Amino acid sequence: MDKYILISNIFKALSNPVRLKIIDIIHKKRCNVSKIIEELNLSQSNISQHLKVLEDAGLIKKTKKDNYVLCEIKYESILETIDNVDYIIEREIEFSRELMKK
Repeated sequence: MDKYILISNIFKALSNPVRLKIIDIIHKKRCNVSKIIEELNLSQSNISQHLKVLEDAGLIKKTKKDNYVLCEIKYESILETIDNVDYIIEREIEFSRELMKK
């Protein structure tokens, strides 16, 4: 598969605020799906759909343990990517404020 399609799939997976929140939750500590549901106050089916998108994009991995499924970040470097986007947003906000002062 074309590398640009794969990159696009990763950014599509990151383009949803709920999925970004899920990544934020599980990067702090590997946790089960119930914890994610509790944190986000969303239905299990909704969370499961978002987890599937993240897993299909290669961003998270799920491991079955006893009667529950643990979720964790597959590659920590994705957090750097999110931080870089956050940096760009902060700079753009700062730039906009400067323009408004003029």
